[in-house]
Amino acid sequence: MSTAAAALEALDAGENLRAYDLATSALGEQPRDVRLAHTAVLALARSGAVDGAEARFHELGLDVAAGAAPSADASSLRVDLLGLYARLAKDRAVHADGDERRRWAAIAADRYEAASKVADSGYARVNAATMALLTGDRERARAGARAALSTARRGADAGVRRSAYWEAATRAEAHALLGDVGAAAAALGEADALAGDDVGARSSTRRQLELLADERAVPARLLERLPVPGVLAFAGHRLTCDPGAEADLRDDLDAVLDRYRVGVGYGSLACGADVLWAEALLARGATLHIVLPFDPDEFIETSVRPGGDTWVGRHLAVREAAASVAVASDGPYQGHDELYALATALLLGRARVHAEATTTAARFGVVWDGKAANGPAGTGTDVARWQRAGGELDVVAPRGTRVRGGGRPSVGPERVIGAALFGDFDGFSRVADAAMPNFVNAVLGTVGATIDRAGEEVAYRNSWGDGVFVVCRSVSAAATLALELQASVARVSTDDLPALGLRLAGHAGAMFPLHDPVQDRTTYWGRSVVTAARIEPRTPSGEVYVTEPFAALLALDPAVGIAAEYVGHLSTAKGFGDLPMYVLRRRPRVRARGAWSVP
Repeated sequence: MSTAAAALEALDAGENLRAYDLATSALGEQPRDVRLAHTAVLALARSGAVDGAEARFHELGLDVAAGAAPSADASSLRVDLLGLYARLAKDRAVHADGDERRRWAAIAADRYEAASKVADSGYARVNAATMALLTGDRERARAGARAALSTARRGADAGVRRSAYWEAATRAEAHALLGDVGAAAAALGEADALAGDDVGARSSTRRQLELLADERAVPARLLERLPVPGVLAFAGHRLTCDPGAEADLRDDLDAVLDRYRVGVGYGSLACGADVLWAEALLARGATLHIVLPFDPDEFIETSVRPGGDTWVGRHLAVREAAASVAVASDGPYQGHDELYALATALLLGRARVHAEATTTAARFGVVWDGKAANGPAGTGTDVARWQRAGGELDVVAPRGTRVRGGGRPSVGPERVIGAALFGDFDGFSRVADAAMPNFVNAVLGTVGATIDRAGEEVAYRNSWGDGVFVVCRSVSAAATLALELQASVARVSTDDLPALGLRLAGHAGAMFPLHDPVQDRTTYWGRSVVTAARIEPRTPSGEVYVTEPFAALLALDPAVGIAAEYVGHLSTAKGFGDLPMYVLRRRPRVRARGAWSVP
């Protein structure tokens, strides 16, 4: 399969970030392929990265191509490009409030109508109608829905399954705008039959229906007619079971997976519950993502082999079949149970990010005896973390015998979980020597005052020249501080200083608080610190770039009102490798997804 085809396949599966990376890679070999560029930007837009998608739309020349698409299917391609341009304005409307929301909705409505004039597109017309509804112009919305319905009926026998899906989805949205919920539900039933495994298409339509539900134009239960695969994070006790107990436990797990139509799973892979969840997911054809707390071989010795050698073979078979395997910490275990807690937090956050992108809500399935954990890690601790994040929980009673883990007392220096921020000022090399006191007092003074306001959330702070290094006790505190630093520095104005843009980069993970004999105080060390330092030189001025672990942990605190938008893989400084990267944005409008509805 070609890279371009793999990108489309990933897009259909709802793996938006992977689709973007694949399409971007293919564009390296086919830079003039407009359809491929469209795929890349659409994938980025579907991931929620509105700013990044719009920037790439222009960088790739799609604004020019929309004027005259150079291909045999010029009309179809041009409509798709104009529709994508309109979608970018629609995404801004969705994430805005009040007058700003209405302004972007009006822009999107006009862009969709322009697309509908290039070809008689029901898809463009119904989107224009929905955007008109968001502006408050219900009459324009109804008129657009009637026009869309007429166009969709004429194209209903297109004969192409993908095209037929969008015709059915268009009819559903148009009927909903006209207040005919019964007809909308029937059309969604057709769309459901046509969509198959195309999670991307399902999610796009569901997102449109959410807009109508927000405007009280349709009941939210209408979304149940077009389900998407459920997303489940999983965990549980280490167990060993006789065949009968294991069969009973497997039935309990299958019941949870069936109830929520789970198609994507995130978990670790210890003996017992973890392996059983993973095997059950693979047996139903679900996509499996694994997060291990530390080195995979050491994890086997501490968390798999204590249950017996049979579990080792099952662990390895599942690991081989997983779609991805990530490791939470590069360092060894050394008896630091905090690494187990970090791994679970990361998989919970990644599950929530995936669910948000596919318009559903992640659940947490646990095999748990209901008892609180005694230390920093354990199923009880994991449950408490998820419940604090407002997540939905499914508890399965354990069967069999609990396995005592292969852990050991903590050795070596203490490790803590925190978030590191590195920053410097673009343009500092142009600061004249005579202006240096002003830089220190005005610019670094502003930075220091902003850090002061974060209070006890800041565990460590330092500066050297134009460099700034801060360690926060939580990712939410680090994200908030980073955006406040950007805002406060942007307000600094002095006559004798050049324009100075602050670059900030963040990473979350395990760090060593160690006594620095040079500074004669406790400072923070470890690969997590180095990761943030290597990202910072590649960060655009005025932005905050963060890693995937940072973004995942941030997703566990939606109330903080900050989103991490994917921007693609970034080549880090000093050959540290390519890392998936996110940019922090304020989330003006937080709409938490409700509990799962069961069709």
